[in-house]
Amino acid sequence: MKIWQVLFVSVLAIFFMGCGGGKGGEAKELSAIEKIAEYALNNGTAPTVQTYIEAEVTGVTDKNIDKVNMVIAKLEYKNIDKPWIIQSEIQSIVNQINSDEEYPIIGNWIFDYALENQTTAVVLNGRGIGRVTFSVSGTDADSLSVDENSGVVSFKSPADYETKSIYNFTVTATDLAENTTSLNMSIRIIDVIESKLKKTGQTRSYDENGSEVTDGIIHDDGHYQAGVTISFVRDDSLEVVVDQATGLMWQDNDEVNINTKQWQTTEKNYLCVNSTDDAACYDTQGDTATTYCDNLVHGGYSDWRLPTIRELNALIDFGQSIDEDSVFSVSVHKDFWSSTTSVGWPQDAWIAGNYGNIYHNDKNRYHYVRCVRYK
Repeated sequence: MKIWQVLFVSVLAIFFMGCGGGKGGEAKELSAIEKIAEYALNNGTAPTVQTYIEAEVTGVTDKNIDKVNMVIAKLEYKNIDKPWIIQSEIQSIVNQINSDEEYPIIGNWIFDYALENQTTAVVLNGRGIGRVTFSVSGTDADSLSVDENSGVVSFKSPADYETKSIYNFTVTATDLAENTTSLNMSIRIIDVIESKLKKTGQTRSYDENGSEVTDGIIHDDGHYQAGVTISFVRDDSLEVVVDQATGLMWQDNDEVNINTKQWQTTEKNYLCVNSTDDAACYDTQGDTATTYCDNLVHGGYSDWRLPTIRELNALIDFGQSIDEDSVFSVSVHKDFWSSTTSVGWPQDAWIAGNYGNIYHNDKNRYHYVRCVRYK
């Protein structure tokens, strides 16, 4: 063998040994957190209590390690280059397992509403140890389907008020620790007057300078006059106003004029603002606008609720000044809470304000409340 060949072979040998390719090479020892991540990914050797201690995860004991490992085995930690994130998530799971709180928690109320002709019934939300999945069962479950991960419950056929006005079913939430919680729910269908949109009330047309136009060149609501004529009728004995176009019955007693409520209590709103779980932003327990309407008994009815922003906006007649010839005895010249949460800002809810303006505001603010029900 020539000298250059001997040198080449020697260099290769040194290279492979240095890379661990020779018999004397040793595989890199995994850290404790990497061992846990590897177990979550491949379900190999289960971590011990000592492994968690070395990973600086506290609270794992001989008593709870089987449950901890059961949850970890259902996770997938692929980004083991960021061990501090994995350690934080595992610590959170262990803390939940050791807490006295009963998981999972379903964040929905027992009653909800859906418009007829649509397929979405309700979006379930909940939190538990790890991710939460959902299922439905019970009386009307055969008419429903559920995406177990997103929690979207849908009607298999679009809801039709005339055929069925209420759906009763049981929601079951299951977390990664195989804990389950069930909630009996009812979805009430709101009747919709098909193909009968209300007129806006606008009877005149204006150009971009605010000047009235009468030659029909501006094709807006004032020109077309399309839709059902706005018609409100007040029942003085019941102190309610009925919208003849939508069938909605509105509270119209002295309480509307003086009653202000928070959408969410200060304590609940603090949890909402400081939590990464949006479910905290929908908790309306306590002295709130929602509970006020839910508990209201007025005009001989007890099925009142907080209106949506669309329903509140439908009270506005854009063809007249506020309160001009209004059948409402209590002024609509106020800012009223709706049940609609702002999509981009879950700590805010929408408000129908003075002069027809719509805006959203912090849920811990105080605003007026006018409840509604379907006639």
